[in-house]
Amino acid sequence: KIIQSMLGNEPINLLFIDACHNYKDVKRDYEMYAPLTKNIIAFHDIKLQREQVRLFWEELSEIEKYNPKISIYSYNEQQHLVMGIGMVIKE
Repeated sequence: KIIQSMLGNEPINLLFIDACHNYKDVKRDYEMYAPLTKNIIAFHDIKLQREQVRLFWEELSEIEKYNPKISIYSYNEQQHLVMGIGMVIKE
């Protein structure tokens, strides 16, 4: 309710979740802010194996109400890591 008040009860157009990378915290952030979001919800590090964001993204990607879903991957050659940003489009 505090955030809704700060936003003047206007919806968030683009929500970018990139804080704690464990499953519980990503899910909590999503559940707390997704209802306030009108258009796009994006997640950082959806492909890193060591990050639990990947697990939440895979779970969320199976929900049919979020279509289309967009996944963008990048490869860090120095660290040999595949990273990515995932987006769901609500409207």
